[in-house]
Amino acid sequence: MKQQKILKKKNKLSEVICFSGLKIKARLVIDASGHKSNFVKRPVQNEIAQQAAYGIVGKFTSPPVSKEQFVLMDFRPNHLNNEEKLSSPSFLYAMDLGNETFFVEETSLASYPALSQENLKKRLYKRLNSKGIKVSEIFHEENCLFPMNLPLPFKKQFVLGFGGAASMVHPASGYMVGSLLRRAPLLAQKLAIFLKEPQLSSLELASKGWEVLWPYELTQRHKLYQYGLRRLMSFDESRLRSFFSNFFRLSTNEWVGFLTNTLPLPKLIYVMSKMFINSPLKVKLGMLKLN
Repeated sequence: MKQQKILKKKNKLSEVICFSGLKIKARLVIDASGHKSNFVKRPVQNEIAQQAAYGIVGKFTSPPVSKEQFVLMDFRPNHLNNEEKLSSPSFLYAMDLGNETFFVEETSLASYPALSQENLKKRLYKRLNSKGIKVSEIFHEENCLFPMNLPLPFKKQFVLGFGGAASMVHPASGYMVGSLLRRAPLLAQKLAIFLKEPQLSSLELASKGWEVLWPYELTQRHKLYQYGLRRLMSFDESRLRSFFSNFFRLSTNEWVGFLTNTLPLPKLIYVMSKMFINSPLKVKLGMLKLN
């Protein structure tokens, strides 16, 4: 069902008018349609960094990764020419799916403007060819493109967002699904309580929902991640590899917590400070830039 527009009636009910002409009234409308929502309002930001990826599920003339191996990030650029090495970095994300089937994906963590699918596809094939690997059969092609640093929505509005519509993508990793599963139960629990108060209007209900989704703690963590993303986007391939080499020297709980946004704010500040202190000079200089 495609929503055409939402009308507010005396602030008590919202009305969804579908393309079919069907009209649905509700005290609260939750928009989970993704980052391109027409209804969720947020501050205007011109330069939106995007994560882009091109991937293949298929069979290959020889294994692109070892048996039962999962590769999170392989930034090695040996297959690229000098000009390509100077452009936005990208990495291999790959895994063994069993039955001689593998998933390989060339990913640009974040870039403005985004790397094109054609560019990423070319890089992936060059990466495979440099190892003497050919694609023998393709079961599925994956094309990904989504924003990493959308501003947080305004909290005073008639529609409550969730997922991409609520800017819930992790600004430093691109992860979101795990966060949705962790945060949905509390939101549902609180909304069930709010909806028992008949005097609350659509605006008041949605505003309370936004406060649950984006309390002070999560808002401050989001700001820290966005700062880190801006800095990483300014890194060339060499500096970026140096950064991640140091990042994965953190304890597993620390780097996993960072990527999944599960570290409490004080712990996150501690981990980011620890990263800075232990980083090589060129990484420190990159992190200290003010633009």
